[in-house]
Amino acid sequence: MSRIRRLPKQLAEKIAAGEVVERPASVVKELVENAIDAGASRIVIDLEDGGEKMISVTDDGEGIDPEDLPLVFERHSTSKIRELEDLYAVKTLGFRGEALASIAAVSRVELVSATEGQSGARVEASGGERGELKPEGAPVGTRVSVRDLFFNTPARKKFLKKQSTELGHITNLVQNLAMAYPRVHFELSHNHRKVFMLPGTEDVRERVGQFFGGELARDLIDISHDEEAMSFRALLAPRQHTRANTRSQFVFVNRRYVRDTLLHGAITQAYRGFIESGRYPVAFLFLEIDPAEVDVNVHPAKLEIRFRNSSQVYATILSAVRAELEKTWPRTELTMDEGTLDERRARIKQKIGDFFLRSEKPTRQSSLWESGAGAPGHPSGPGFLPGGGPPGAILPVRGVMQLHNTFLIEETDEGFRISDQHALHERVLFHEIGTKLRQSSIGSQQLLSPQMMAVTEQDVLTIEEHGELFSRVGVDVKPAGPRSLAIHAIPQVLSPEETPAFIRDVLDRLEEETEERPFDERLRDLAAALACRAAVKAGQALSGPEIESIVKRASDARIQETCPHGRPTTLYFSLGELERRFGRK
Repeated sequence: MSRIRRLPKQLAEKIAAGEVVERPASVVKELVENAIDAGASRIVIDLEDGGEKMISVTDDGEGIDPEDLPLVFERHSTSKIRELEDLYAVKTLGFRGEALASIAAVSRVELVSATEGQSGARVEASGGERGELKPEGAPVGTRVSVRDLFFNTPARKKFLKKQSTELGHITNLVQNLAMAYPRVHFELSHNHRKVFMLPGTEDVRERVGQFFGGELARDLIDISHDEEAMSFRALLAPRQHTRANTRSQFVFVNRRYVRDTLLHGAITQAYRGFIESGRYPVAFLFLEIDPAEVDVNVHPAKLEIRFRNSSQVYATILSAVRAELEKTWPRTELTMDEGTLDERRARIKQKIGDFFLRSEKPTRQSSLWESGAGAPGHPSGPGFLPGGGPPGAILPVRGVMQLHNTFLIEETDEGFRISDQHALHERVLFHEIGTKLRQSSIGSQQLLSPQMMAVTEQDVLTIEEHGELFSRVGVDVKPAGPRSLAIHAIPQVLSPEETPAFIRDVLDRLEEETEERPFDERLRDLAAALACRAAVKAGQALSGPEIESIVKRASDARIQETCPHGRPTTLYFSLGELERRFGRK
């Protein structure tokens, strides 16, 4: 008996649609890209219920001829490629001819279009079945209305997130398309409320300012690089504008937004030595390259690409960006002899290790919700500091000195220990914040006037969704209009200068999440981020009372040997090892 069968047409269409239509944002992407490919100068997007109930995209592009309308919902029907060779030099955003067919397979679609000099027409499709073509008066251009997404695939529908989450995906998508095509006028509305209206502009810097604020846009470093193989323009943020991840690096290849490890790596590497290790610069890169040199057909959503000569692309961008940064920020305060902070730390550790280092492995990272006691097997008492000596020993502190404004060196009966002042203070604050959170909420200080912060639409939605989370750690922050937040109160442990960066880091992490997490787990991460921002910094000179306060609070808390991020706070060096190294034993 034969076991191989052809799948029914409707089932095959739904499977194929799954590769293209993941969520409402997938539909918006396909429809807006089609509008751009049609030469639209104005694109209006209307949504209901995060796009699940209705998505409408109207454009003033060239429209579709009535004779072509019967084919728009047929799979692999397209006007954008003719032969195999066209796939290796794609110049349009869409090209596979799958979008409308896939959308129609899992929703109810109405398409109305008209071309110059011809009357319009309308065609409908539902669940993959196309209706009759009917004449309808319409202006030149196309309107596509998609309703009841996943009405016939309930298993797919149940995986959709909350309206605010789905809307956030759509606003991010439209933001990226608007930056790639600044001359196009974009409008986005949700449940009859205008989310944004972006008039077309000749300058991409102005478009960046529409999303990220005029102050950042004015401060961007503008780089242009041209050569035969490729050209690019980069807008680079000053080094004080850093993020916790690469989400604020916007990369466009031939005006297509992509997430490319190679290009993100080139930007991040170019900033090496100018910003703190583990932080990422804000940057906007617009790369133009021969379409034959890049493959955009390696990912169903076309978010990933592959270069024919990736090493050359990487080296060109890295060297050009690096050269401009070195002209902008001459390395006067950070000489080659000094190196970066991480390099100085590594050299100090290496020199000590070469002579007399004996360090214990850090114990496991404790939970915020556990008691403040030290790890099992470690001593407690008035002289205890993390990392100190053999189990059961009490190590009184005899003196503390600061080394390179970064490390604290303390003499003990057993030798000495060296602490990273930031990591140690961070762990102290994390312990104190956790204690307060277990009791209630962290105390906050009201600001005399709200501190304003420019953000994106996605950030505003995230604040609305996670307001309670911020409130628990003493941050009172609320939307204050389109792409703007007002900070009314801040945690007592945090300075007003550090607060926007703290909020920015938390927003980056929340928006990076792909799955729901327990509230307490998110709160722990928020507490860790707060402790990191509020702690003294590496390179910061401390007074005697400040050093004593950190040491005493660490001793009283009996904290563990790692900061909330898992980095060691303290290393222990024995007197016996020193004596052996110097020939005394």
